[in-house]
Amino acid sequence: MQHGHVISNDDVDACLLPNDQLHEQQRQLTQYVEQLVKRHFPTLTAEDARREGHYVVMGFFSIGVGVEMKRRENMTSLFMSMLAAFIQIVDTHYNKLFNTHLTTFEQDFF
Repeated sequence: MQHGHVISNDDVDACLLPNDQLHEQQRQLTQYVEQLVKRHFPTLTAEDARREGHYVVMGFFSIGVGVEMKRRENMTSLFMSMLAAFIQIVDTHYNKLFNTHLTTFEQDFF
């Protein structure tokens, strides 16, 4: 963002639901990050700040931060379909290597 690069519209909007459809904790976290972005990069538009907020929250989820916030319920159906397909691919190869399938617990980490 320091060099004028922001997340394009398609990147996060295909993954995370709009703010008004997010669970309360998710919405609060997203809005908090948006405010930080606006404070540190005042020249960004509100839409750019919203997308950056979504991107940061998705990054948190990818490293296991905030997973208790029902992260999957905040994702679009398109994203969830792609995630299910990806988990199936990983599970297939995992089964070939270890002769067992991923547990539900392991799948929830995706």
